[in-house]
Amino acid sequence: MSTNGETADMVVRESIQITESAVKLAGLGAKNLAALLMAVAKDNPKLSGKTGLKRLIQDGEELAIFSVKQEDLRGFQMESKRYGVLFYPIINRVEKTGTVEIMAKAKDARQINRIFERMGYPAPVREDDTAKKANPRARSESSFRERGNGARTSTEMDKPSVRAKMLELKKVSEQMARQARTIAVPEHEQR
Repeated sequence: MSTNGETADMVVRESIQITESAVKLAGLGAKNLAALLMAVAKDNPKLSGKTGLKRLIQDGEELAIFSVKQEDLRGFQMESKRYGVLFYPIINRVEKTGTVEIMAKAKDARQINRIFERMGYPAPVREDDTAKKANPRARSESSFRERGNGARTSTEMDKPSVRAKMLELKKVSEQMARQARTIAVPEHEQR
């Protein structure tokens, strides 16, 4: 009889030890999972909305600055979460202009422009490139010709422009195409 009691006692003791080690392993696994989740949360705390300047800079991407009225900042913040835009507001407390500068990633400019449109701000106007090219810089009067100041000499100005040459070649190719069509038409009619 004592052998049955010892056997039962041993089975209970072994099952308690197995259960105890299973609980310890589960606890260690839960602790490691929590540590992993905390590490991930610290590396990438936000994906959209207001964030810190350090978070924007650490990505190493180009940043752009936009202006918004201070009373519209809360609305911009809600819309930025909706569109998935990270931004950092820069409030100038010294001058008190009533505007807030929004620093954000340059790649998010389209989303920010859409947010501004929804808020009733006018769409940004692009500068015309032709206006920039129309006014070349004036030459300095004190520049020396013999030192190579970048001014063109008379031999360089006598060369035909590439654009004029391309237009000339295009006209010649169109004439050749017309001639080929006029020659091909009689052959086709003979058949």
